[in-house]
Amino acid sequence: MKRVLEFDSLRGVAALAIIINHIWFPKIVPLTSGVYLFFVLSGYLITSIILKNSNEKNFLTAFYGRRSLRIWPIYYLALAAVMAFNVVSPRPEPTNGLTYFLTYTQNIHEYWFGSESPFIHGFHHTWTLAIEEQFYLVWPLLICALGARSVVPMAVTIAAMSVIARGLGFGQWILLTQCDGFALGGILSVVFSNRERLERYWPRFQSAFLLTGVAAIGFAAIGPRIMTGLGLGLPLWAASFKLLAINLFFFASVGLVARNAGHPWLKLLRARSLIYLGQISYGLYLYHYIVLCMARTLLDHAGLGRPWWSDFTIFAASLGIATLSWKYVERPILKLKDRFAYREGDLLPRVEEGVSHGSARLGSRRETEVVVETRG
Repeated sequence: MKRVLEFDSLRGVAALAIIINHIWFPKIVPLTSGVYLFFVLSGYLITSIILKNSNEKNFLTAFYGRRSLRIWPIYYLALAAVMAFNVVSPRPEPTNGLTYFLTYTQNIHEYWFGSESPFIHGFHHTWTLAIEEQFYLVWPLLICALGARSVVPMAVTIAAMSVIARGLGFGQWILLTQCDGFALGGILSVVFSNRERLERYWPRFQSAFLLTGVAAIGFAAIGPRIMTGLGLGLPLWAASFKLLAINLFFFASVGLVARNAGHPWLKLLRARSLIYLGQISYGLYLYHYIVLCMARTLLDHAGLGRPWWSDFTIFAASLGIATLSWKYVERPILKLKDRFAYREGDLLPRVEEGVSHGSARLGSRRETEVVVETRG
């Protein structure tokens, strides 16, 4: 696959929305939807990698090696920093759940409606990373075992399972209840895997994407109220279908962006600032909540409360740390992906997973370089 610069920008916008939500507007629900955009993108991009390379003899070794290089280093670096700060914090928190966070299973208790082991609050946002790691572990194995033709039936099945699981009361912090985003991304990958068919029937696909996006956002806005008015709106089921609608909107949006990459209408999504935010989005997402919690703990201890400048300082510090992390930790480590090429002699360290590297020339849709990459 090629590199879609606009995807970097989408990741950057999603990360920015989540940070704004955490720092300034914790009750603005639409801002939290950036998480679900990440899931749809991951489903699309990771499935594309699998479909392209799963027939290679060393595929699973290469895949898991590359994923580990992308996700693990700064995750464990951040976890170590949180633990170190907790030792000297004026308000230390319990760390009973450390083992779960070390193994990306911090959300596993949700499957049996159990209570979580207490852990430092500033690391709780990593439930999303746990879900992605679990997805990376299971999805390639399923496709390799059942074949590429199984992707759509599996995706439809697990999407339905997610909607039902949420309706039955399972928490939204586990892979089971978030599979519909990944699954829709997987279906999108299958659609784009046959470029000849896509181009031949693009007017139909485009109409389908547009109608799906409009209907989905309409339902997300008023659907739960209508269900309630008709007596069909049990809160859990209404919320479950609303999340499905949000994921369908991102499914349609990603599809339209993927096909129209390089189009003048998407010029804003090729802005260098947004592309760069996408490059550092994994670190930005991972660090910002840690910085937020640490800073507010220190401010409260000093009796300063929430001065107007503190939130802007937290945002700037998060951006600075993510920039340094990308330059001095993530990017150098990503160069090691050469050792996990999918094909013999194939150099893909900057062309597959992980956040994109460097700049690419901007031109027409067909000239635009693309990359299969995920935030992680």
